[in-house]
Amino acid sequence: MPSVDSLERDWGTRWRPSEEKTYFSTRKIIVNEVRRRAQLDGLAEGVVARQMDEQWGFSSLD
Repeated sequence: MPSVDSLERDWGTRWRPSEEKTYFSTRKIIVNEVRRRAQLDGLAEGVVARQMDEQWGFSSLD
């Protein structure tokens, strides 16, 4: 998510439309957890994301 990361770094939350702030915040928590686990376990982020999908059964956040 390099483009979102740069928006967050440069603009904080100001760039997000108000109706999407909660939606984005929920997904950001997941992205941060994927990154944390990838670094901790020495795995690629994609591998960790697939593991989490398998663990949680592809449940929707919506």
